[in-house]
Amino acid sequence: MPVITVLSDWNSSNSYYGQLAGKLYSSGKDFELIELSKVTDHNVADAAYLLNSYLPNYPTNTIHLVFVGMTTDPSQIVIGRYKGQYIITWLETGLLSLLDDIDDEKRLFSYSNEGVNWIDGIGQCCIKLLSDKNLNNWTEPVSETVELNQIEPAIQRNTILANVIHIDTYGNAISNISKQLFDEIGKGRQLEIYLQSNFNKITSLSTHYEPKQMGELIALFNERDLLEIAISNGNLAELLSVSVGSEIIVKFISQSNANFFG
Repeated sequence: MPVITVLSDWNSSNSYYGQLAGKLYSSGKDFELIELSKVTDHNVADAAYLLNSYLPNYPTNTIHLVFVGMTTDPSQIVIGRYKGQYIITWLETGLLSLLDDIDDEKRLFSYSNEGVNWIDGIGQCCIKLLSDKNLNNWTEPVSETVELNQIEPAIQRNTILANVIHIDTYGNAISNISKQLFDEIGKGRQLEIYLQSNFNKITSLSTHYEPKQMGELIALFNERDLLEIAISNGNLAELLSVSVGSEIIVKFISQSNANFFG
């Protein structure tokens, strides 16, 4: 049975998910509908982070509906492909440009705004895809796409200057520092990690969320091999006012400098 997921910033106080679910179930098609995590309001980069985490775990032919914020032209719906899966979203958001390993070719589905609301338009696109996986039959090639820039870490000699790119539901801060980059620059040297200021300092990595003294900062690589910072028995984002974009600095210290200062 095909799987359809919905990733959005819709909250429980509006009816969008319910309307969409009703539209899809009314089609008479067989599928399993799954509502994924709520995205930070209007935050396309947050949606991309979550989707990049989900995609490798879903089977071929899964359809992912990703709608965050709003677009000036909801009749322009773009379809991207990832290893046999499909991502349906608005053309204008640029979401597909932030996804890992997405196919280069994108397809455009358009519908008339006259008498058709945007929920119906999304439903139409998804129902057509359930019926016909040959996109050439009912879509057009995308001539121009919106490209968004990933926030990349900066390297200054023995230092990585990075940012928080996602806050999870526990208030943990995920950075844009990959383990590959960390190992490449660090070369196994002693480290110092600073979050926002010199007062929030970490001098070692953890392998998991092991119990520590309450309020102690923890740094580890998560399941996507991105550096994550948490606080023992607490919500890091709330306690330290950390948000997406907050600065993270990783300094690597040579043995000679460590001995000198020691």
